[in-house]
Amino acid sequence: PIQLFDFSTRARCLSSVKILKAGPSEVQVVDGQDYRIAGQEKEKTALVIPIGDSLLEPYWPQGLGVNRGFHTSLNGVYSALMLRDCGIECAMSSQIFANQAVNFYSWGTVPILTPPETWSSSYTSRFNPTLLDELRRANVASQQ
Repeated sequence: PIQLFDFSTRARCLSSVKILKAGPSEVQVVDGQDYRIAGQEKEKTALVIPIGDSLLEPYWPQGLGVNRGFHTSLNGVYSALMLRDCGIECAMSSQIFANQAVNFYSWGTVPILTPPETWSSSYTSRFNPTLLDELRRANVASQQ
């Protein structure tokens, strides 16, 4: 079900990106982890990217929701650019990795961001290169 601004229960998205594929008689939802499957019919697909607090439950005892929301919004914009420039596989893998970068460290404990004057919509301009390298190594290790 679709939830827009529904705070009657605590809920969160389980995937940082999904694909809507239009078929002849129905719309199919493809999980973000299956992005290679989704790229087969590019003209009939739509990228769905939750941003802000929808990726985590909207409860922030440290007051960090705006910070994460800001960065997930930029990640969504960057993924939309990747969709336009290099296709759905590139956009979805970028969105998944950028979401992992937002959640990889606890905010405030490690300097995970670069100076703001260097930022663009690309997560590589905003996140500390050391963090991104550690995240890549962690992803490789989890796949072995």
